[in-house]
Amino acid sequence: MFKWYRDAVICLTYLSDVRKNSGTTVGSQVFRSFETDWNYLGSKRELAESIEDVTGCIAAKMSWAAHRETTREEDMVYSLFGIFNLHLPVQYGEGKGDFLRLQDALIAKNDKSLFAWKMPLEGPGVAYQIIPDTMVDLGPDEWGLLAPSPRWYEHCGKMTIQHKKTVMRQRGGFTRTSQGISGPISKRNHYVTAVLTGLTVVGAIPFQIWLAVRQRTTLKYTLNCWEPNEAGAMRAVRLHLRPVRRDPPTWIRTASQSYDLVKEAASTDYSAVGTVWQPQLF
Repeated sequence: MFKWYRDAVICLTYLSDVRKNSGTTVGSQVFRSFETDWNYLGSKRELAESIEDVTGCIAAKMSWAAHRETTREEDMVYSLFGIFNLHLPVQYGEGKGDFLRLQDALIAKNDKSLFAWKMPLEGPGVAYQIIPDTMVDLGPDEWGLLAPSPRWYEHCGKMTIQHKKTVMRQRGGFTRTSQGISGPISKRNHYVTAVLTGLTVVGAIPFQIWLAVRQRTTLKYTLNCWEPNEAGAMRAVRLHLRPVRRDPPTWIRTASQSYDLVKEAASTDYSAVGTVWQPQLF
């Protein structure tokens, strides 16, 4: 799909969510861009600076596909290969596995906005049935670090990784493992609380008690990506992680229907490697 745009003589691009202060790009060497009221924005050359500002963040690019509809489920994912400059084999029949395969390739880019999505308020829905795991019991708003669909990025259009402040990680980036996403996640003083939360199975105790335990034991984990708050000030995205296992240190993302926007991002809170468990889908 991206190749069609790239090889086109000219592309006319209608940007329904853009006013005259921003732009976007497709692969064609010549394109004319129009904003939501059909006012002409400019050519690729004229919009070069604006294009550079908005095309460097994984989450923002994912938001472009959040409402895209395709005949085949896999085509939504394949249309993103060119946008992310990835060369992956097309494998029809994988279904939802294609999007996880795309994200596996994106982890190497070290762009933490990949993890900055929001679960829909109604929850994952019946479309994303999880293969049960006896070691992890998810609450209604809990997941891993990888979203199951581009639709979970629909609110990320203004996110950026370009900022003067960066959260320093002592132990490098993230890698994909059989259990989930491994990287500089654990705080050593959270190992004790992991024992407690490892015993609090969601269905075994009253839900309100479980929520109170979760609030006390969650790790607030700041990403190297930023988003404007209601006042327009850029703030770092912060997730909440709940410990579910002590050995090896394992977490899940909790309260995942939202994330915090914080002014300061501490760089010394992450002193040990841990894993955020990733659900496997049917």
